[in-house]
Amino acid sequence: CEAQNEGYSAVCIDTVGDSAVEPLRSVLEIPVIATGRSAYLLALTLGRRFSILTYRPWLWEAHAQLAEYGLADKCASVRAIEAEPNVVDLMEGKEGDLFPRFVAAAEQCIEDGADTIVLHSTTLHQVAEHVTAALGIPVVNPGPYSYKLAETMLGLGLSHSHIAYPRSARPQLRMAHTMIDSVATDS
Repeated sequence: CEAQNEGYSAVCIDTVGDSAVEPLRSVLEIPVIATGRSAYLLALTLGRRFSILTYRPWLWEAHAQLAEYGLADKCASVRAIEAEPNVVDLMEGKEGDLFPRFVAAAEQCIEDGADTIVLHSTTLHQVAEHVTAALGIPVVNPGPYSYKLAETMLGLGLSHSHIAYPRSARPQLRMAHTMIDSVATDS
């Protein structure tokens, strides 16, 4: 919420879940990048049908986003590997086990009709290069792409539409800070 006041030029939401994009767009003038939505749309720029690659616990979110964004008919499949996501250590020391499983799941995506793969987490960044090398199709790595999209938007002087995301008549920033601080102290 304070990024603009602190001198930042853009905000990239570092989750494919696009958490808080809409409320942030209602209080900020600077671009707020929806990492998940932009990754799906890039996949449709690179191909005709994409699949989503994720971990089993995150399947629900991928399906919910496809419905919310109206992209279910453009998605060939959502494939997941059976593993518990580790957002702290990522894949450290488990690459030999996890990379082949992601490649196998991506091969299933191609069989499902996908010509492009979207990684359904910014924490899967290590997988992108490996799957691309193994299969030779575009793999959208959402984290780095969101940064490049922010650079592009800034270079073109673009930001989100305030018709789509109107300014809040009464922003509740103090309440938002209180809620965040409350969660932080409970952790």
